[in-house]
Amino acid sequence: MDREQFSRFGLSTAFTLGILSSAILAACSGASASSGPGGNQGGSGQPQGGGGGSFGGFGNSGTSGTSGNNAGGALILGGGGPSSTGGTTAPGMPDGGINSVSGPSQPPLIDDCTNGPLSAAQVAQLEKGGSNAGLKLVYPYDGTVFPRGILAPIIQWDQGGTAADGVLVTMTSKKFTYKGCFGATADQRATLPADSAKGNDAWLAAGQYSEGTSDPVTITVTTLASGNVVGPVTETVYFALASLTGAIYYNTYNSTLTNPANVGAVLKILPGQPNQPTAYLTDPMGGGPPFGPCISCHSLSANGAVMTANRHNYTPIVGSFESRSYQVGAMSPTLMMGNLPEAGFSGIYPDGSLIMTNGLADNMSLSAFFPVEPGQPGALDATGTPPSKLVDPKTGMQVTANGWDGVQLHAEMPMFSPDGKHIVYNNYDDGKGHTLYMADFDQPSTTFSNIHKIFEDDMNYAGWPFFTPDSKLVIFTLGDQENFGSQLPNPGTGAIYPDPTAPNAFNAHLMSIDVTTQALTPVPLDTANGYLNGQSYLPAGKDRDNERDFYPTVSPVAAGGFFWVFFTSRRTYGNLQTLDVNDPRTKAIWVTALSIGGTGDTSHPAFYLPGQEFETGNMRAFAALEPCKEDGSACTSGTECCNGFCSGIDPTTHVGSCGIRPPKTCAKAEDACKVDSDCCPTDDAGHPLVCIAGYCSVTSFN
Repeated sequence: MDREQFSRFGLSTAFTLGILSSAILAACSGASASSGPGGNQGGSGQPQGGGGGSFGGFGNSGTSGTSGNNAGGALILGGGGPSSTGGTTAPGMPDGGINSVSGPSQPPLIDDCTNGPLSAAQVAQLEKGGSNAGLKLVYPYDGTVFPRGILAPIIQWDQGGTAADGVLVTMTSKKFTYKGCFGATADQRATLPADSAKGNDAWLAAGQYSEGTSDPVTITVTTLASGNVVGPVTETVYFALASLTGAIYYNTYNSTLTNPANVGAVLKILPGQPNQPTAYLTDPMGGGPPFGPCISCHSLSANGAVMTANRHNYTPIVGSFESRSYQVGAMSPTLMMGNLPEAGFSGIYPDGSLIMTNGLADNMSLSAFFPVEPGQPGALDATGTPPSKLVDPKTGMQVTANGWDGVQLHAEMPMFSPDGKHIVYNNYDDGKGHTLYMADFDQPSTTFSNIHKIFEDDMNYAGWPFFTPDSKLVIFTLGDQENFGSQLPNPGTGAIYPDPTAPNAFNAHLMSIDVTTQALTPVPLDTANGYLNGQSYLPAGKDRDNERDFYPTVSPVAAGGFFWVFFTSRRTYGNLQTLDVNDPRTKAIWVTALSIGGTGDTSHPAFYLPGQEFETGNMRAFAALEPCKEDGSACTSGTECCNGFCSGIDPTTHVGSCGIRPPKTCAKAEDACKVDSDCCPTDDAGHPLVCIAGYCSVTSFN
């Protein structure tokens, strides 16, 4: 069990209708209920005329849909034929907009007001607007870049606790408009309609009709209370032309889905799916908290094939502690080896063939709750001072590491680069937690070379280094605690929150460093960390929300011109999660987009990963591709296929078939590649392609 808690993911530029056609589920596991737009029973527009493919229930030529039979029914107006338009450059985005594509020339409209819960007079008042004094949006954040295909964010605002008699929410981009009217609500939030079968999934449609980062989506909120209209308040978000098509695995500690409940386990979610997460790796052989067994401290190979984790049983006298390796399957994992040396928080080679164990220089056992036992890393605890070893996860046997064995003793939190040519780690023997080191690695000879320091901070501790898919950037945290966690029990008593003797939550923030340059200049990812022009933009302000970011990982696949960084944060989630920062349930998975190819801070405001359980203490999410599909299987991009090629993609359904790329043809976006020359010069929209981590990808700055 993580001591602070004791109390194949792919991004596809093809729009995956099979994933996105499901109805939305609120991202907060029942805790996010809010007044909605009624029954959402509106009909869809009827396709007429030629030109331009239809999407869902949207008509091609602008005929109106039938009216809904319940309050909240949507009136759907279809768009016209295709046309390509340019776009202005969004702040922090590449010149010209990297994600520009053709689409319907007339903006389709989802109208949830015409047949909604408010009277015509109330709608007219809201549309007229008023002063926006005392009203602000608290989620999503202004400037956030979202991928296509995830569940819709819950729109949240702060009006000093004022209950509204009615609310108007709009979303507008070049080629799409949503107008939603919501009835009386006291919770200051709105859940967007998400009935794809009826054609009024507003968030799905906003992403489908987006031209990318050159086409901002403007969100407005206006409220009506006791005849007084406040708003509209406005913010802007962006869509990358990429959708989430793989799986995310994360640790949780208070889930009711595990067996037994409320113990450490690894959960799996499929972004965009409306179903709640599944308990992927849990152990039913125990009595539950506080004795476990607890599965924690996991790692995952970049290809999604191999996972390592710790299993802790805290039952007195018979308690056991070990590290294990697993073969990852679509539905459940298969145990490969138990009793591995310190494999929790290990670095797994991209293809899963090797692991570098987590070397530990000091025994940091805290109390009887974290006893001195073999194989007990806790977070970074151990018996004695075990060195880092190169190990075969299938057999548990140590593999000779030339240039490493006897040279690098205690590499903490090691991580291989996606190309398999480097490893990065905290070198405890040089700096006692204050340094990051990198080495080159040759897999055929299992030889390490060019061991060198890439970062040092005499005051703070550098932890959880992770490469971006191009193996050029290392993302890590810089924090104020030598254990690299976000909170610990009382070292003498084991007391945890809400015991007043328990320690407060710690501080850390996200950093990046370009390891391809001699300068090795560290860059704070201020925008992801919640700062704009040096000031906090997070809802609860700097003291509560900022410096609360830990455990970064990065999706192994670049898409839409971005790298996608997952991290654990204890920040508030709009007005839905406003717990004391010291409460372990505040930990949740957040995601930030990093623009590819820029300099300095290329991060963007983060979004809360929808689909995760709410207030269950979630941390350290790994994104990975799902098990690959054989030739002849349906696909939406080459990232899904064993041979890395998806052919014959239908322009309407966006579904093709896995196969082998024909000779003398170039690889399209998200088809497999080995070098840049394998890729077509540009994608379908004219943006240059390069080979990143084995797949052709658009970059943000070409």
